[in-house]
Amino acid sequence: MRRQDNTLFWADAIAYVVNPEKPQQGTIWIFDDRTKQKQAQEEAKHLLLEQKAILDNASVGIMFSRSDLILRTNASLDTMFGYPDGCLVGQLAQIVFPDQNEYAQLVLDATRVLSSGQVFEKPECQFKRRDGSVFWGRIRSTAIDPEHKGDGTIWIIEDVTEARRDAQEMRRMLMELDAIMSNASVGIVFTKSRHITRFNQRFCEMFGYDQSHVGMAGALLYPSQEAYEKVGREAAPLLSSGKPFHSELEMLRIDGSTLWVQLIGYVLNPQDPTHGTIWIIEDRGDARRAEQSLRDALLENQAILESAVIGIAVVEKGHTKSCNRKMEEIFNYEPGGIQGVSVQAFYHDKNQWATVREEVTKDFAAGRVHSCEQLLVTKDGKPFWARLTGRPFDLTQPKGRSVWLVDDITERREAAQAVLRARDELELRVQERTAELAGANAKLQGEIVERRHIEERIHHMAYHDSLTGLPNRALLTDRLQRAMLAANRNQRSLAVMFIDLDRFKTINDTLGHLTGDRLLREVAGRLVLAVRASDTVSRLGGDEFVVLVPDLQEPQEAGLVAQKIIEMLAAPIPVEGRELHISPS
Repeated sequence: MRRQDNTLFWADAIAYVVNPEKPQQGTIWIFDDRTKQKQAQEEAKHLLLEQKAILDNASVGIMFSRSDLILRTNASLDTMFGYPDGCLVGQLAQIVFPDQNEYAQLVLDATRVLSSGQVFEKPECQFKRRDGSVFWGRIRSTAIDPEHKGDGTIWIIEDVTEARRDAQEMRRMLMELDAIMSNASVGIVFTKSRHITRFNQRFCEMFGYDQSHVGMAGALLYPSQEAYEKVGREAAPLLSSGKPFHSELEMLRIDGSTLWVQLIGYVLNPQDPTHGTIWIIEDRGDARRAEQSLRDALLENQAILESAVIGIAVVEKGHTKSCNRKMEEIFNYEPGGIQGVSVQAFYHDKNQWATVREEVTKDFAAGRVHSCEQLLVTKDGKPFWARLTGRPFDLTQPKGRSVWLVDDITERREAAQAVLRARDELELRVQERTAELAGANAKLQGEIVERRHIEERIHHMAYHDSLTGLPNRALLTDRLQRAMLAANRNQRSLAVMFIDLDRFKTINDTLGHLTGDRLLREVAGRLVLAVRASDTVSRLGGDEFVVLVPDLQEPQEAGLVAQKIIEMLAAPIPVEGRELHISPS
């Protein structure tokens, strides 16, 4: 409506007719100024729009709940939990928690805090997405109206998974840094504004300081203020440009003694050097002493090389890198003239050089020292014999540098050859005399062998039957005596069987002695097959045989041997196309 001054205002208008039956009599109007109420409504509407904009665009999840039911969520919360817009509305709030016991405890803790009119906060809490995956979030809640707890609660949830992971990574890095600081073999010092802000245990061991000295001036580590300022002048240009500073210098311990160190400095932040500097300090005392010892050893080795009576050279890629004076004298080079010379120049021709190089390559590849004797030539072409010994500096790098010893053995070799010639002449004479002696010895050996064979035949004839080869009476007697002694010693028995051949005399007289002799030899063979290996079959003469069976446990064993003899002789004996039958008795 419009006022007299043309300003507008809001009002509620109520009209009544004076007389309903006669409306023309007029109307009564009642106006109520509603401007303030309307303004309050507009402000509330505007506030709601602002809140909606905040909810829709907030980067954190926002949820309204009442009596464990989700009443409203913003887009960020739906996205955070993987739900389509509005799908969480009407769900129980516990749906976004992976563990119901933890949810119940959270509600209990929040209720206790909210009921006192305070804001409930929990820095880390696990939540469950729609797909079942779990993430970490920070939760903050407050009552919509602290005076009316039943109106509900606002929950603000922020996904802190990445932040938590970053924090864990930061803690891990800090732990690693602390482990490095605690276990480093070098001193580590942090400085800022020319004062020491932190150092590790190794620094304490090196300089004698302890943690109570944190904050002391860095100049105290230097023998003088001038030395400290000098390091500052040299380091400042490098550190200010983000480059490291390196130097070796003397520094000062707390007790006033000095130590030689390697000092390396880095700025913590090259974009802003005022953040401070980290200094790495390595004790170089032992290293410097070792280096001095090495220099002394090199001087000693150089003196030894120059005094050596053999040539010594270092070779790389087929050329001499360095050598002693004796090497130059052997090859007739002026001082320094052999350096850089190809090793091939020391050999007669390329073929000799190629052969030696192949052998050297094999030995070096196998990790062996190569040693040989070669005919070499001096600078002016004079040949001489030399003994070469070479090996790689590093056996694992056979193609790298190698060291060679060269010994002129020309005179020694000539002397050795003279000795060899004398030895060869002597050996020739010895061989001639040896041949003479060998002939005489061979003749004597032949006579000795022949005599031994005769003695063996005589011995055999003395104890064996000449026809059958069986033991004769003398050998039988000897074995019988031995068997009787053994039987007595071992409490055993023995048996002696005398065997005659029935019808032998008739066969011998009618068919002749040759047939009889063949028959006797066949019988002798069958008797030997019939008895045991320990038994003795003997021929006394004619058709008389004796079988000695020693070492019997039971007398029946002799019967078994006799039965086998009878069976062996029962079979016909073929002699000269006839089958002869005989039987033993």
